[in-house]
Amino acid sequence: MAACFFWRHGSNAGPDVQTYPFWAIENFPDDYGCYGLSYILDGHGVVVDQLGRRFPVSAGCVLQFSMKSFQDKSLRLEPTDNLLECGIHFNGGLGHYLDRARIWNPNLQYVENVFDTSIVERYVRFYDLMSNQALSSGAIMRDAVAMIDMIYTRFEAKPESDGLIVRACQLLSEHPEPEYTSKKVAAELHLSYGAFRRKFTRQIGIPPNTYQLQQKINLACGLLGRFTVKEVSFKLGYKNESAFSKQFKKLVGLPPSVFRRRN
Repeated sequence: MAACFFWRHGSNAGPDVQTYPFWAIENFPDDYGCYGLSYILDGHGVVVDQLGRRFPVSAGCVLQFSMKSFQDKSLRLEPTDNLLECGIHFNGGLGHYLDRARIWNPNLQYVENVFDTSIVERYVRFYDLMSNQALSSGAIMRDAVAMIDMIYTRFEAKPESDGLIVRACQLLSEHPEPEYTSKKVAAELHLSYGAFRRKFTRQIGIPPNTYQLQQKINLACGLLGRFTVKEVSFKLGYKNESAFSKQFKKLVGLPPSVFRRRN
């Protein structure tokens, strides 16, 4: 069986899950284990590995575990209240199948990266696909494999960013207000805007204004668990709720009202 979910830890709502049975592939007992690939959307937590080492996690982190049995404690997430994650889980039979086919990378456990809206869009697409009961297990399986491959590709090793770009990412994440533009960041870093934009895009992979927008929508995903769509649009400096909803849907694939109900 496979499951796709959006889960805000600590909330009364609990997880919003879509499941799909793969009877044609599932030939292993239920206690064979569990495989999972999660992406942190908002909030903070701690990951504990099999050696007891603790790593902080926040938005933009990907977590993967390959439990050969339910007694296997290879990776554990200790979320703080309101940590929001999206993820896919496979039971042991299907996970073992993906492992043997070399589709699953058992060496990946925890990777930290900048927030990537395209990954969220991919989870939303897979979630909606699983809700279509008319689709065959083969169609869903093919999409699951494509999704895993896409996430692996996004998290391949990238060159280290220099201190200026790390600082730029921090500033753009901390200031979602419209008047705090990427040109202002360039000025604070004592760079011309053209030089800053080229340097940022080369190291991060997207322009600074796009990065700032992604961080703003990431923040919106967290706020929608506690505030109305109108309140969130006001907090983020949008002139009206319609403009916020249009931009949110373009990046996430869902209107904020639908995202709020699901989470």
